[in-house]
Amino acid sequence: MNYADVFPRKSHADFVNPSFETLVRRYFYQTEAPRLETVVNKPYAGSGGKEFPLGHRRYGRRRYYVENKGTVTIKLDERVLGYVHTDDSFTFAIAPFQGDQALLNRLFPSFGLISDSRRGGVVLKMARHWSDSKIAHPVFGGLRVKLNDLTLHESCGYHVEIKHLDRKLTKQIRDKYDNELKAARGFFMAASAENIINDMKENAFLVYRDRDMYMKIVNHAERYIANAYGWRRNLADRIDMHRKEIFDNAKSNTLDTIYREEGAFSTKILEAGQRIPSGNWGFSVHIHKPLL
Repeated sequence: MNYADVFPRKSHADFVNPSFETLVRRYFYQTEAPRLETVVNKPYAGSGGKEFPLGHRRYGRRRYYVENKGTVTIKLDERVLGYVHTDDSFTFAIAPFQGDQALLNRLFPSFGLISDSRRGGVVLKMARHWSDSKIAHPVFGGLRVKLNDLTLHESCGYHVEIKHLDRKLTKQIRDKYDNELKAARGFFMAASAENIINDMKENAFLVYRDRDMYMKIVNHAERYIANAYGWRRNLADRIDMHRKEIFDNAKSNTLDTIYREEGAFSTKILEAGQRIPSGNWGFSVHIHKPLL
């Protein structure tokens, strides 16, 4: 859903004033330039003048609440998404779901919300410069940003701690297991496809940490085959035709597992607003200033 009826707003005043002007393009696929419209803020009947529609009045599930021109509460299906403050900043009440993201992206022209598990879960960037945005916030309940440029509000602070592979430690691990990996490669490349299939079946009864290197390779080879080619369909032929590819992938995944088990990582601190690289091996967000 693109929430084409929702009127874009840039400031707290656009919510509390009797009317405001905004540029509107009704549907994303329209090619004509957005047109300037004057929007009247008229409360719902029976709300005591406190609840207003975000777009067409018939869509009452998306509305906002405001009292005495104070903080504006944005709601969708009675779920609070966040708050617009009098200083034109916005506080997220939650990390928004995809439908919530679409609404907020439509409501605030500066917002470029998207789900990206490798870069912070829900990520907020500048909408007009999404691919090269210099600001990228992982969204969490309590994150407060300025609406005009998405810089962090003074009342909110955080940093991100990411894990990445330490080249020195990974080299030590590869050297440590080099002979075992070479032996496992010899077994895997020489064994018949039928023997490898039987080893896959036997693997199901073994605890991973109790397996030798060859059986660990077989375990990851089984997963790769299932994902790449479909499990049990011409399995022996698949192994014979793609044996080197299967082994190389299984070896890489086996080493990744060993890196995790032996903690071959270094940590790096990212300041608020810095992009989280997609190649990270885990991250955590640390809030270090009181949220107001």
